[in-house]
Amino acid sequence: MSNNEIDLKNSSSSSYREKLLEHLFVGEIMRYAWLANIKGIEILKPEVDDSGYDLVLEANNILRHIQLKATSLGSKVARFNVHLGLTNKPGGCVIVLLVDRNTLKIEHFLWFGGQPGQKLPDISGNAVGKHAKGNSHGTKTERPMIRVIPRGKFTEVEGVGAIIEKLFGIKCQSPAGLTSSPLIEQTPPVRSGAHRRTSVRNYADKREANIVAYYLSKYGHLNLKLGNQGEAIRKISKQLQVNPNYTRNARDLFDPYTGSHRKGWVGKALSPQYAVIHKKFKDYSEPELRQVVIGFIKAA
Repeated sequence: MSNNEIDLKNSSSSSYREKLLEHLFVGEIMRYAWLANIKGIEILKPEVDDSGYDLVLEANNILRHIQLKATSLGSKVARFNVHLGLTNKPGGCVIVLLVDRNTLKIEHFLWFGGQPGQKLPDISGNAVGKHAKGNSHGTKTERPMIRVIPRGKFTEVEGVGAIIEKLFGIKCQSPAGLTSSPLIEQTPPVRSGAHRRTSVRNYADKREANIVAYYLSKYGHLNLKLGNQGEAIRKISKQLQVNPNYTRNARDLFDPYTGSHRKGWVGKALSPQYAVIHKKFKDYSEPELRQVVIGFIKAA
């Protein structure tokens, strides 16, 4: 896995972590495909890691050479290094795993690639990558086979089923008993007498958290009277059973659309689940939207 962008903890064990995430990704692809009655996905690994890809997957007579990367959910990484050799491979593509840094749970994906059967879009004209460390003179020399791809060129993809469709053109409904989001995080056991919410929280059903994130982007945290910004996000996230990084990440996605003083994810189009929230609440006044948000928090 080419994961110079990852910023998860335990950097001293980066090679182990790379393999762990790769196995989790492959396992989820195979599990989802099996339960969706898609048989025969073949998985190959290169002997030498110098051709720009980490995995080769084949299904539905489609061959995919995949460069696999990872970064933590909410990371501000704005660009990814892609090997030019990937452009010469059938169906070359790049998949970025967006990972919860505390649990290593894959929340969702970023995708860069063509349609099934097509090569990677031409990247030869992009900026040439450089070594992370300087040479003996302190100069960061160029890496001729590496091109820098802005994050905005990647497409956000939700769930393993959507990744399978991107890879192989196979449309598959979520199998019974399996949500479309990978590595679903189970909520902790609820003590007797405590308020019980759903036992599974996946990326698709975090609408309440997304609406709260929209409020935070548009109006900030002060009127919620939950402490400073960090405290407010932690309390809200705990109530709604999401990771605080998820709340921050969703807020940042909305920033370019709400007039926020933060820069946010400039140039990134809103995916449908976020766009519908923006359309519905863009004309709400602060008191009106605050009442919606408080209702969610009190009900949690």
